[in-house]
Amino acid sequence: MKPPDQHTQDRQIRVFISSTFRDMQAERDVLVKKVFPQLRKLCEERAVAWTEVDLRWGITEQESSEGQVLPLCLAEIERCRPYFIGLLGERYGWVPDPGELSSHLKEEQPWLKEHLRKSVTELEIIHGVLQSPKMRDRSIFYFRDPDYLNKLPADADLKDFQSESPESSGKLLELKNKIFDEYIAGKLTYSPRKNYPDPDALGVLVLADFTELINKLYPESETPDPIDQEATLHEAYGRSRRLAFVGREELLDKMDNHAATTGAKPLVLTGDSGCGKSALLAEWAARRKESHPDDLVIQHYIGSTSESADWQGLVRRVLSELKRAFNIAEEVPIQPEAMRTAMQDWLVKSAGKRRIVLVFDALNQLSGTDAAARQLGWLPFAFPLNVTLIVSSLAGESLDALRKREWPELPVPLFGTEDIALAALAYFRIFSKKPSDKLLAELTKSAPATCNPLFLRAVLDELRQFGEHEKVGARASYYLASPDLPGLFDRILTRWEEDFDIELVRHSMRLIRCARFGLSETELLDLLGKKGAEGKCEPLPRRYWTPLYLAAENALAQRSGLLTFGHDYLRKAVETRYFKSLDDWDDVRLELADWFEVITEPTDRKLDELPGLLRDTESYQRLVMFLSDLPTFLRMFQDTRLKWELHGYWLALEGLYDPVATYQKALDAIEGKFSDDGLALAELFNGVATFHEDAGRYEGAELLFRRALKGCERVLGKDHPATLGSVNNIALLLFRKGDYAEAEPLYRQALEGREHVLGKDHAYTLRSVNNLACLLQRKGDYAGAEPLFRQALEERERVLGKDHPDMNLQQ
Repeated sequence: MKPPDQHTQDRQIRVFISSTFRDMQAERDVLVKKVFPQLRKLCEERAVAWTEVDLRWGITEQESSEGQVLPLCLAEIERCRPYFIGLLGERYGWVPDPGELSSHLKEEQPWLKEHLRKSVTELEIIHGVLQSPKMRDRSIFYFRDPDYLNKLPADADLKDFQSESPESSGKLLELKNKIFDEYIAGKLTYSPRKNYPDPDALGVLVLADFTELINKLYPESETPDPIDQEATLHEAYGRSRRLAFVGREELLDKMDNHAATTGAKPLVLTGDSGCGKSALLAEWAARRKESHPDDLVIQHYIGSTSESADWQGLVRRVLSELKRAFNIAEEVPIQPEAMRTAMQDWLVKSAGKRRIVLVFDALNQLSGTDAAARQLGWLPFAFPLNVTLIVSSLAGESLDALRKREWPELPVPLFGTEDIALAALAYFRIFSKKPSDKLLAELTKSAPATCNPLFLRAVLDELRQFGEHEKVGARASYYLASPDLPGLFDRILTRWEEDFDIELVRHSMRLIRCARFGLSETELLDLLGKKGAEGKCEPLPRRYWTPLYLAAENALAQRSGLLTFGHDYLRKAVETRYFKSLDDWDDVRLELADWFEVITEPTDRKLDELPGLLRDTESYQRLVMFLSDLPTFLRMFQDTRLKWELHGYWLALEGLYDPVATYQKALDAIEGKFSDDGLALAELFNGVATFHEDAGRYEGAELLFRRALKGCERVLGKDHPATLGSVNNIALLLFRKGDYAEAEPLYRQALEGREHVLGKDHAYTLRSVNNLACLLQRKGDYAGAEPLFRQALEERERVLGKDHPDMNLQQ
């Protein structure tokens, strides 16, 4: 099986977009902002790199005046072969003066001598497609319907869309006919798409055509296996972080020195949000793979994929890579408890065989539902000598846990002023754009804001997508005038509203902000959709959501399949822009509560989100109804985290509703349904009673424990293990109340019954022995307690083994 890095070799699509400029502005916007991101995503899923070359403002004024427009366009076409998109409307385009073409260019491109006084657009098509047989099945042309001119907005300048002259109109018609002739002659695979009515219609065509092409060239059946797919996604994310990476050589050297030090403890990268830790890790990992091709490099960027923020998914992925690399016969464990120690064990299995480099980015973004995961109990404290680990984390539980291990830290500073222009040049070079010296000076002058790599990257990405090259400088000034990162993302939100739909942006961002742990795309599409007949939800079609999602993807994170904000800056911008009052918060929270409330079963997502939404909106009556639903109660009570959240929700209701009376009423209503099922009845009553006992509501707990005992005796008999468990529960409650005289005979009754029914070496029997010993010890009867403690200890060691965890049961 090929290693992951080989799957990405030569798997790339770099497509050149050829058209006139002024009249095709809207088309290019649709492609760059809405269509190409979807194609890029599809390519990433197939381990293919997608890049579009859109030279709308990729050529500086100086280059234009020096006759460099055509050479640059032709050079980019060469780099993009064999992929080409040609857009033609009613304009023929700019015709360069033959005298402006250098003799060097004419010698280098002798075919130009036969095509003087033709527009740059036609020369691109001739060079890129018509005289290149290799381009026949990767080039597609799209011709706009001439009637589009009659549908232009009132403020549009018609001259920008009309033919320059009758001569130009004739040349354009001849060019279109020539393209059709090439198709008819079999020299083009795709028929030119005629008369698309508007830019959005063009987007639909391009998306369909290139999706078909990608499926043909890189079919899903040939996509790397699941291990490689996950590796490919993380590598793609790493490549995206490396855009505009420059400098930082001193930090890279320190990371190299650390990796070269035998027995060095893991290294922790720290620094402010947006300082470039992810980019630094990605750059170092890429260089490491190139300089040490025999190393097994596993890079994992938390928040980059749907499973990346789940600690079990991270561990499972590392184990799968180790299993493949070192032919480990053992299967990857499934149970969480086994996985907590698995990474340590499996790294030991690979000790000394090959250098292993682990790169874990953003440990602070591990899923918020598992405190143990954030405290890194699954991550080994020590590693074999052949393992190098480098991690990053923001401040919080994870960084605190790392610091307790006393691992060395490498602070990552912001950019220096001298790095800003270099980073901008590096970023734009990827997309074949060349910023003017004035723009570079503007970016540098805006330090210290642009010294933050996140701020700079966000600005550069916005400028890359901005199509009007004459106004790029003004657009840059607009973004650079932002007072801080939240202010910048507020302006980016404005751009999203302009490009996609103001209500879609507003609604989706508000929903994501008010969800406790985020929302899955399915949940979000349902919430963004419309209610149909009988209140049924009609999800928002993905064709509306996906372009916005891909535009926002760099600012979002996926944690355990849920979309949330990737950093606080967008979160703060959303709060400031879309939540002007407490009513705004309540409106969205209630919308979410209504949606989750419709789910009939107590699913994990419902339990995670609904009660908090009801509490925060002070919908206390609805919250009580939710908490008093007994199936919901049992699900929460039996989950360690949710159990304590259940207590917290009742604290919010303190003084308004009585939990004892509430659950008493719920149990009264359901008791008759379990008249023949003593075990289920005991579970309900004992569960609610234990819940009250944990909260110190002993009277209410004792009443329910005794009702459970009575029901068990009636249905199951006095000697049934469940009945004896109820006896033990009452004894334990009395013990906690300090009523030792009442508790002791019940403890003895439970012990005698368990010895008779279960045997002396059963775990429940040993628990009863231990309980009675504790009571005697508390009474001061040490002589009576000691032999019972010894009996319990000896039996546990004999039956369970010294290392067996004690059973955490009331019974």
